[in-house]
Amino acid sequence: MTDAYGEQSAETARLGVRTGDTVRITSAVDSLDCTAEVSNDPQMGVAILAHGWGSSVFDPHGGAPADFHGVNRNALVSDTNVDALSGTPAFGIAAVRIARLEPEGATDAS
Repeated sequence: MTDAYGEQSAETARLGVRTGDTVRITSAVDSLDCTAEVSNDPQMGVAILAHGWGSSVFDPHGGAPADFHGVNRNALVSDTNVDALSGTPAFGIAAVRIARLEPEGATDAS
């Protein structure tokens, strides 16, 4: 789990997503897990994921697992669909699905 926040419009209530929930954001290319922040600020149907590449901090001598911070939102965008003039991918826009992930150790009560 990362400490990245994705902001989705309040329509995520129909998905059972609340602020603080872990969600998986999935595009045609990849998926990222982050913490949801539900707000009325984005337009309906819009999800916002803060720009960043993510990072990991590790101790090469101690052997402890790496500590991850943030996610690379560019992983959600194809690098093969590029702008003809600039030759760069359209990093700002991607169609995604959002799904709430159950907390670790949670069991289905049904």
